[in-house]
Amino acid sequence: MKIVVKKSLYDAYCAEKGIKDTSKLVKKQITNKNGKRTTVWVRPDEMPHSQGGGDNGRVQNLNAGKDGVGTRTVGDTILFVGQDGRQHNGLVMAVGKDGVTVTDERGNKDVHVPHGNVKRVLSKVNEKDEIRKLYDARRLEPKFRDGTDGLQPEFCDTLDGMWKAAKAAMPDFAKYSESVMEKFKDIKPILLKRKTLKGQERAKEKLMADEMDARKYAQKFNEIVDDTDAEKPIYHCRTLRDVDGHTFCCKNIADVAKMLEYFNADKNIVRIKNNFANPSSVGYSDINMNIRLPNGTIAEIQLNTTANMVAKENYGHALYEVWRSVNANPKYRNLSDSMGEAQKKLYGMSNELSKNGSFPSEITNPFGATYKPYGEAIRMEVRKSLPGIQLAYNAGDIDQKTYDHFQNLLEKLG
Repeated sequence: MKIVVKKSLYDAYCAEKGIKDTSKLVKKQITNKNGKRTTVWVRPDEMPHSQGGGDNGRVQNLNAGKDGVGTRTVGDTILFVGQDGRQHNGLVMAVGKDGVTVTDERGNKDVHVPHGNVKRVLSKVNEKDEIRKLYDARRLEPKFRDGTDGLQPEFCDTLDGMWKAAKAAMPDFAKYSESVMEKFKDIKPILLKRKTLKGQERAKEKLMADEMDARKYAQKFNEIVDDTDAEKPIYHCRTLRDVDGHTFCCKNIADVAKMLEYFNADKNIVRIKNNFANPSSVGYSDINMNIRLPNGTIAEIQLNTTANMVAKENYGHALYEVWRSVNANPKYRNLSDSMGEAQKKLYGMSNELSKNGSFPSEITNPFGATYKPYGEAIRMEVRKSLPGIQLAYNAGDIDQKTYDHFQNLLEKLG
């Protein structure tokens, strides 16, 4: 006679009676502490893994290697222990300091798995060490690495002092970036340098926004902008690190990874924010760095693929501005959702083009460029959002600048 019971009841019975379920265990010969050979039952994942054979050495101990090599990254398939105590397979969607986010074999999304519960990598998205490092969120801390708080020198505190020092540093900055181009001439990255420094009026807007944030969240007043005299506010510029900036655009992710390794080893690079390991909620990724130049000033370096840059500068930024303006207002939930969905489609396409390196090589300047497939990917969401855009603009919830940028996007879409 066969009796069928729920597995949960059977597990509870085994736990109460002290019965070990050996259905998922395998025999293993070991040498005990007395030097005698004996047979024990162990879980399959506790067996030593072959470095070759049927799995071609792809199953590894996650602690193998240094600098993140051999660790799990976005796109890997892993074996992990879930909250139910059982082992599951999952596709890694994001990697953080305390764990990974996966979609498991049952279709459950946004499942958080602590790093300690990851048993091993079943298959890697990419075997190249540089690319695995690129996607390792635990490897690079986005903090200043030169023992400072990342402030500009004291002589850059005023607007005049900051712009004078930044202008003086431009030749050295150009020389540095040209040397990087020579170093990587085999992969032919694109170098974009600012012809002029950041405008002071735009800088004032940014400093005032930072001052408002400081007052709201940190209860600090007049440290960035002292507007005691509202007609003559005093701007403190030592937190401005993008008065001058250069951008390197690569054909594919593999080339981005190679250049990142170079910058990471350069002592002049004082901070690296690797957003390929920590993409935005809509999937946008880039690498933002700061370099300390010979005269002590700090400038900005961006590293990305041409595909991502074209997507962001010519399509995504207008979508983001609208989303940022209305996202916190429940009245515009549908508009916010449309803008978010459009960005996900856009960056989903640009990320795929970045991985396979198939973005048109004739596009050499991301600023002002168009790419028809991007427009086609977002057209439906953009058209659907038009009534909401007009409503928000008429109500004053979208400013003129954001509205104008969106109108420019509409012209590109045709």
